[in-house]
Formats: sequence, C-alpha cells, structure tokens
Amino acid sequence: MFDSEHAHLEHPDDPVIADRQDAARALLRYFLANADANDHVANDELVEEFRRRARSGRTLPAPRGDQD
Repeated sequence: MFDSEHAHLEHPDDPVIADRQDAARALLRYFLANADANDHVANDELVEEFRRRARSGRTLPAPRGDQD
C-alpha cells in the first residue's frame, strides 16, 4: 500500500534494489557516504575485504526459502 503521507521522504537518488548485487552496492554506497562517522581502520579493512571479494568473483548463495 502506498503511503502518500511519507512520499515526500523518498529521494530521487535512492537506489532501486532488484537483487542482491544491487543491495550490496547500495549498502557499500551508504557505508562510504557515512565513513567519516566510523572507525577509519575498520573502514579500510572493510573496503579491502569488498575489493578482495570483488576480485575473486565469488558470489554468495541466495538464502533458502525456509530461512529468515
């Protein structure tokens, strides 16, 4: 159901998430946009892990329907 009361809160730059890859990209963009508020060493380690996984080409399996 569309909630017109909160329609003004939607931002035109909000990502459209159609699959897990879109979700990962959106999460990474959000994280990097807010990185200054976090621990910089942890930021560097997380970004390096994202890069390592992107280079390896591994993908995570989709969760089974009976898992939450």
